[in-house]
Amino acid sequence: MTNKLGKVRVIGGKWRGTKLGVLQADGLRPTTDRVKETLFNWLSKDLVGARCLDLFSGSGALGIEAVSRGALDATLVEHNKSLVQEIESLLERLGAHNIKSIQADGVAWLIKSGLQFDIVFLDPPFDTDLADSCLSILSERGLSEQALVYLERPRLAPSPPKIWRVLKSAHTRDVSYMLLQKIQRQLEPENVIN
Repeated sequence: MTNKLGKVRVIGGKWRGTKLGVLQADGLRPTTDRVKETLFNWLSKDLVGARCLDLFSGSGALGIEAVSRGALDATLVEHNKSLVQEIESLLERLGAHNIKSIQADGVAWLIKSGLQFDIVFLDPPFDTDLADSCLSILSERGLSEQALVYLERPRLAPSPPKIWRVLKSAHTRDVSYMLLQKIQRQLEPENVIN
């Protein structure tokens, strides 16, 4: 069942103040303005010209905010058809031709996609293990060399796997959020013969 729950707003950039309709849907929990402000302060030097993926996009707020603030483009992947229709209606109203909305299962889409992203917003429903599944997939594919992954999860959730370096982190009463980067494996130097 999907009903209007309320609105969130774009807090910065060219679409600042734009209201995004939020539909009531299982597992949907829009990122608060306070958390978004912190996140986009963290990303300020990396955002311009970035290719972004908003996986489990819900209202699409993070991907839309990224493009509003200078990202090159964003792909919003959401399984719920009603949420996708709401996003597409908003994108048409904004004339946001560099944001693509896709209705698909996030994990299945990530496995099949051959695209690479500079910034990934990962905020799946909290009552699932989707975050860990996606981090595992992203550790193998889908990221540019210096890509950043924003992860939002329950405050008491375990730390991300060791292959991920936590660059920044913070929390609210119920939510832990962090900026991750995959640790690049160091190649062993070849034996050098003089």
